[in-house]
This record gives sequence, structure tokens and C-alpha cells, in this order.
Amino acid sequence: EAERKAQEKAQRKAQEEEKLQEQQLLEKLLKEENSRTQEEAPKAETEKPSGIQLFPKEQSQKDAEEKAERKKLAEQRRKEAQEKAAKARRAASSAGTTSSAVEEEASSPSLRAKVAVLGHHGAGKSMLTGALLLATGTISERDLQKRRKELDFEGALQREDCACSSGMQLTLLDVPGSRKSLPQAVQAVAEADLVLLVVSAKGRELQAALKEASGGTSVLQEQLRVASGLGARQIVVAVTKMDEAGWAQASFDAAVSSLTPLLEHAGFREENVTWAPADGLGNHVDGRKAPWHTSGALLDCLNKAAQHIERRDGPSQVLIFESLKDNVSKSCLGLRGRVEQGKVTCGQRLMLLPGQVPCTVEAVASA
Repeated sequence: EAERKAQEKAQRKAQEEEKLQEQQLLEKLLKEENSRTQEEAPKAETEKPSGIQLFPKEQSQKDAEEKAERKKLAEQRRKEAQEKAAKARRAASSAGTTSSAVEEEASSPSLRAKVAVLGHHGAGKSMLTGALLLATGTISERDLQKRRKELDFEGALQREDCACSSGMQLTLLDVPGSRKSLPQAVQAVAEADLVLLVVSAKGRELQAALKEASGGTSVLQEQLRVASGLGARQIVVAVTKMDEAGWAQASFDAAVSSLTPLLEHAGFREENVTWAPADGLGNHVDGRKAPWHTSGALLDCLNKAAQHIERRDGPSQVLIFESLKDNVSKSCLGLRGRVEQGKVTCGQRLMLLPGQVPCTVEAVASA
């Protein structure tokens, strides 16, 4: 394995050097084309005979056409040189991005996982996310209080990175719990490796969330359908607001009984579902106040679920869920997605489906 990584690193270094040489060569070509164009204009002027000389009408028209043709050719060469230089700069930039990604991978934690934080409105998702950031040492308690004051509960998808002491790197994708935020839930689950479902143990908040006023499907059920439909198989359920429930085991068990049929109906098997009590507002995610719970603290549950994520080898497969507005150029299309199988590298030939459109990977960046 170490030898293979060393060979890959040597190959990447050779590609970077080759692309840098190509960039220098194309920039030199651009300078030569610009200087040649600048020299052609004075030369054309000096070729005119001094004094007054009469030419036939046909000869004058022919000279004008030749001059226009020379000008058009010079302009075309200048554009071609500019395009080649721009392409070389993009190649050098992608090489730098790849190199940075390799260096980051060498010093990164042993395990990375993106977590879609779902749950009903008022379950305390954002509070729990802040408590996890505090528990992992990502932010201080003072920063956490400031963050909670400025928090927009109905805002856009929140993305937070944190690292656990076990060497796991988590990216938390916090989704608002309102119905109008379902598209954001789709985006988060499509990008995530596993799901953290947050529900409330306070009073009858969970029962109220499961019963839509109009009699239709609740937001919580829609989120579970989205998670199952997009391939999520590992799910951790955090039962929050346990402080307000007195950390009673009965409140926790009631939440488990209410949600288990919904999870099974959505396609989640019992062995792929992990439960953990927590309280986001009180920053209690270690489970010490629940001695009756023996399945581990919330971070331990996330760690175990991340270790069961399937890493499939084989032909490259990428789930595309967004086309970026700021594309690289007219001939390049920026896409954002998740690698489901294999790996993606610069210069790789792929096929866009549906439609079977061939394409080449120009640059790769990690989200």
C-alpha cells in the first residue's frame, strides 16, 4: 500500500511539472504572437511608397483585401494564443488543487464522514450541532453562545466541520426542519455518508410532528423517504431535550417506540439504526446523565456508523446533484456530486448519463 501511494505521488508530481512546463511554453508563445502582431502593423505602413503614386482601381482593392486578411489572421493567432495560455493556467491550477488535496489527505484524520442532520421543526438540531462542535473542541463555549445568538433557524443549509479524538473528521450538514426546506434536505442527504435524525423527547412534541395538521405526510416522514431513496443506510437517531424530560428512560423509550415503525417502513433495517440520548441546549452529548443507556454516547454512535459506510471499488460512479453557475469556461461544465464507487482523477474519461455524453475531468476539488 505504501509503495502504491509513493508511485501515485511520483506520478502526480511528474504531471504537475509537465503542466507547468506547458504553461510556460504557451505563455512564451502568447508573448511572441503579440510582438509579431505589433511588428506587422508598422511594417505594413512602411511598405507604402512615398510621394503621390496612382494605382489602378483593381490593385488598390487587392491591397486593401490583403491588408484586411493579414489583420484578421493576426487577430486569430492572438486569440488562439490567449486560449492556449488560459488553458495552461487552468491546468496548472488544477494541478495545484490536486497537490493540495494529496497533502491534505496525508495529514487528514483516518476517517471522513459527511452527516446530514435531519429532524422535525423545534427538535433542537442546531442546538445539538453546536453542542457537538463544543464537545469536539472545534469552538469554545464563548463562541458557541455567540453562534446561537446569531443563528438563523429558518436560514440556508449550515455546513460545520469538526474532528473527534478518535481521528474521525465530521462534516455536519444542518438542515432546517420546515417543509419549505425539503429541497435542502435532498441536497444534504445526496452529499452525506450517513444521517443523524434529531427528535424531541419533550412532552408530545414528537407526536405532534408526526401528525400533519392537513392529514398528509409529515415533514419527518418526507425526510426519511428522501434519506432512504438517496441510498442512506446508516442512521443515528438522537433523542434530544432530555434535560426537560428529566433524563427519564421512559421518555427515551417512548421516542424509540414511535419512530421504529416509521424507520422500518422507510427501509432502514434495525441493525443499521443507532439510538442515543442527548441535550443540545445543555451541551450534554456524552450520555453521562443516562446510566441506563448502554449503546454509547452520541459521538461514539456516529463513529461506529461511519465505520460501517461501504467504500466500493470498481468503475467510477458519481452521483451528480448540482450544476455550478460559475463554470470554468464555455467548453467546461462545473458539477458537484458524490463519488459512489471508484475514484475520480484529472484527465479521466467519463460518460454523463442519461444521454451517454463523453466527457473529460479537467479539475477535481474536495467539498
